This record gives sequence, structure tokens and C-alpha cells, in this order.
Amino acid sequence: MRMSNTERPKSAAIDHARAIPPGAAALAIEKQIDQVVYGLYGLTAAEVALVEGRGKKKGADGGGED
Repeated sequence: MRMSNTERPKSAAIDHARAIPPGAAALAIEKQIDQVVYGLYGLTAAEVALVEGRGKKKGADGGGED
């Protein structure tokens, strides 16, 4: 049985969607949102690294005050 031209893209889209690991799309969207928020707050690359846990903390307690 041959697929019509309209069925082929649907099948390819389904195959592509199945190949994406669960949660991957959500992670990509989350990263985009993070970048927008960092921009809104005007964070520097060093500050973004701190927020994401990649930067060096100041002092033993992270340098924050309560």
C-alpha cells in the first residue's frame, strides 16, 4: 500500500517527534525563557554563570545577606 503525499509529511513528523527525548522541548523552551529573564534584569555573563551554578561564589556563604 502506498502512502499519499499528504500522509508522508505526517508520518515523518511523527517519526521526528518520537526521536526527540521526552522533556527535550521543555528544556529548550526553559533555556529561552532564562535568556529573556537575564536580559530583562541586565545580567552580565558572570552573573548568569552564578545563577546557573557555574560561577565562583564570594565568601563561604555565597556572599549574600539575609
